[in-house]
Amino acid sequence: MTRMTCKERLLAAIRHEEPDLVPVSPRTWAWELEYYGSESWLYHLRAAREFDFDPLVTVSNPCTNYVESLRAGYDELHDIRVHLDIERAASCTRVSRTIETPAGRLSDRTLTPKPNTGYGASPNPHWEERLVKGSKDLPALAFLVAEPSPAQYLDVAALQDEVGERGLVQVYISSPIDHYAGWSMDLENLMVASLQQPEFLAALLRLFQDMILAQTRCALEAGVKVIFTPWYFASASVGWSPTFYQRFILPLVREQVMLVHSGGGLYHYYDDGKLMGILPWLAEAGVDLLSTLPPPPTGDTDLRLAKMLVGDRICLNGNIDVVNVIKAGTPDSVRATVRQAILDAAPGGGFILGTSDSIRDAPQENVVAYFQAARRYGNYRHLG
Repeated sequence: MTRMTCKERLLAAIRHEEPDLVPVSPRTWAWELEYYGSESWLYHLRAAREFDFDPLVTVSNPCTNYVESLRAGYDELHDIRVHLDIERAASCTRVSRTIETPAGRLSDRTLTPKPNTGYGASPNPHWEERLVKGSKDLPALAFLVAEPSPAQYLDVAALQDEVGERGLVQVYISSPIDHYAGWSMDLENLMVASLQQPEFLAALLRLFQDMILAQTRCALEAGVKVIFTPWYFASASVGWSPTFYQRFILPLVREQVMLVHSGGGLYHYYDDGKLMGILPWLAEAGVDLLSTLPPPPTGDTDLRLAKMLVGDRICLNGNIDVVNVIKAGTPDSVRATVRQAILDAAPGGGFILGTSDSIRDAPQENVVAYFQAARRYGNYRHLG
């Protein structure tokens, strides 16, 4: 078989065809920051050349998330006034925000750790006060939802042409719960609302769902081919029940998948937690690509069983544990784990060898062993 390009290899796997080699597409942004000092798409392609893997190039959503981005410009929003009070300390920055809208006032307050203060590569803020306190805030919250346009996604479509056969470009569009509903309120309060105020929770998710559907539609109209949507705020690892997922989340997944397919795109679903309980639902919803399938103890994925259950309908991507294997293991254990994953999921296509999350803080010899083993054992003419 003629050697495929990286893009051809990834697309073949997603289409459940056997490529020349098992595609290798780990999450590497944190490791690229350590190794190169940059996680930009240019360095992602550089790493792919240097270590011989097949990059999924993820581009940030060009639409601003006004729940998350406290200090963003608010020029595109209408009829609101925003006041910020910023206090800087040695290890963190406190931002207090007040938003005046025609429907009422919203306020929140966060503490954000400064880089290199022991909170990881991209520390999340700590909320002292959340933006949404209850159903009375929904009318005001609607003023933070901006109308997107296809023009905002033209750079993503242009990047597809620039990357060409060197990889597959996808745009990151958050789910309505990830960094939206799940950051406007504490997840614990959302859980209580799912039982005591289900209509309110449904309305909150609906507000953001309509927004992300509009963004998805604009991306497709601009020519974007792959939509990458994380749903880890809705994961079983957070503590949600299957009943919650089936009632509140699955219909939203179906809506977005149907929209993506109607626009000729591919849908990439991301959850780096427990997944086994929802695999049949994701297959029924039409998800094309699923990440990251972490095994125990990080997640619950039995890769061989997942392949048997949905491997003919969903392309499986991930599985190699970045903590217990790549970081804490040895080159021999890394090679053995990679080989077993390929044996479990690669036959028949529909598998991309990835990682449970971004590689980080790992011995270089283990990282090299991962990439070398992927190519050594991933030739479809003699798998394993």
